[in-house]
Amino acid sequence: MPKLWTNTVKEHRHAVRAAALDAAAALIAHSGPGAVSMTRVAEQAGITRATLYKYFPDVETLLAAWHERQVHEHLAALEQIRADSAGSGHELQSVLEAYALMIYDRRAYEAPHLHSSTHSDHAQQHLEEFIADLIRGDAGGHSDLADRRHSREHAHPAEHGAPAEHAHPSEHGAPAEHAHPAENGAPAEHAHPADHGVPSDLGGTASQDHPGDHAELGPEDLARYCIHAVGAAASLSSRDAVPLLVEATIRGIRK
Repeated sequence: MPKLWTNTVKEHRHAVRAAALDAAAALIAHSGPGAVSMTRVAEQAGITRATLYKYFPDVETLLAAWHERQVHEHLAALEQIRADSAGSGHELQSVLEAYALMIYDRRAYEAPHLHSSTHSDHAQQHLEEFIADLIRGDAGGHSDLADRRHSREHAHPAEHGAPAEHAHPSEHGAPAEHAHPAENGAPAEHAHPADHGVPSDLGGTASQDHPGDHAELGPEDLARYCIHAVGAAASLSSRDAVPLLVEATIRGIRK
């Protein structure tokens, strides 16, 4: 088959498929996924049902294809927003706000069963990696994030190579009553905040078995937190509340 004819056939098939997905998207936006049927999509796209069935054997396949395209379009839009805001110092906020608005706008026609597909799993992983990379860049531009590890290393010098004589005063002749208040009748609740699950910092709570150990949330953990937090946009009372939700989310990882 001549190359020109081959290209024309491919372009035609692509155009028909795109028209069917556009028709499905219009029906979903207007009335939700339940409004999609092969007959209505064919009518909306201006093609016959027989032609539509050549591309999609049933409604579920059609909806899955629409969802996959939507996911890729959303990810591409977020990538573009990041590029547009590069160097502004607000890349993370801009991307999270756009993502939250996507969630808010799609809540009326969300189809939960579509999120169990393989392409959704891959998209979720890509989104987590994307947000984690933004968080790394955000940490570099905010001293409260960039200096957190430095502060932790100085909080317990004995754990980071400091001379042992500074690790615990009671080991070098300091009065025992100053070594640990809980050992001298002071209320236990004042002995060590980490012993009672009090967060040591953003990195989490110190282990009760090992009070000196500090867990640390990495960028990937914080990315998952951000994604889940802005997911609450689906239940917000108004679109105007979306920026406030994003601000609260970002404050949570910068404290």
